[in-house]
Amino acid sequence: MANEETLRDYLKLVTADLHQTRLRLQEAEAKNHDPIAIVGIGCRYPGGVQSPEDLWRIVSEGVDAVSELVNPAATVRWNLDKQYLAALAEDGVPITPTVFVRPGEAAEFPDGTFVVKPAVGAGSRDAAWYRPDARDSATEHVARLHAADQTVLVQPMLASVAQDGEWPMVFFDGTFSHAACKRVDLPQAGAVETLFAAETNTRHVATADQIAVATAAVEAVSRRLGTPTYARVDLVRDDDGRYCVLEVELIEPSLFLPFADAAAADRLAEVLVRSPDAGHGSRS
Repeated sequence: MANEETLRDYLKLVTADLHQTRLRLQEAEAKNHDPIAIVGIGCRYPGGVQSPEDLWRIVSEGVDAVSELVNPAATVRWNLDKQYLAALAEDGVPITPTVFVRPGEAAEFPDGTFVVKPAVGAGSRDAAWYRPDARDSATEHVARLHAADQTVLVQPMLASVAQDGEWPMVFFDGTFSHAACKRVDLPQAGAVETLFAAETNTRHVATADQIAVATAAVEAVSRRLGTPTYARVDLVRDDDGRYCVLEVELIEPSLFLPFADAAAADRLAEVLVRSPDAGHGSRS
């Protein structure tokens, strides 16, 4: 009998708790159905926005209007697509020989070994090199990229890349800081399955000719978009032995600080904390 009374008391407590829980749940659900009325706007627009139209423009363009963006949004957009190489060539900057194959166009491949890669990409993903007898596979590669609405870059496989690698040239505030040597393990007629292609990096002391070519690229960018706070220009040697630009990284490049002099990190910190009023970065 005592056990039954104890059980009955316990069930009453549980029932009461369940009732209270149900009430709290109903209250919480009711809050989601409360009507909302906009009766006025009393906030300050961020980033110097002067009107609702300015605010909608920022939203539609995806610009961060609160934090300083380094490098600026316009620079980031320009650098997303490797067709910027054509703009650099127009400005007289030597680039790796490149043919741009847009969706719907047929690819023509150079003699010898060559590289196929997307105009928008990073870490050598979706990039591969082919021998002359693998043109059918290369054509399929181009078709896959076109199906993804990608413009394709076709470039000769420069002999110096296998022998010497690439030379990343790092700039802070438009001034050359340091260099490194990079060797990328690009797959033959395959695909990079990891986030980045495997690479081996070492220290490198840049030559005057390398600095001159890389500086020309940064100056061309600066004339179009303003001086980038940080930039990396990857150089290779063409088959005539001349240095040329393989790509320019202005978004989130590896800056190869472990292979630089001890003061390189301080130089980077200095330009990052510099006031945006000096013309670096943007506050939209």
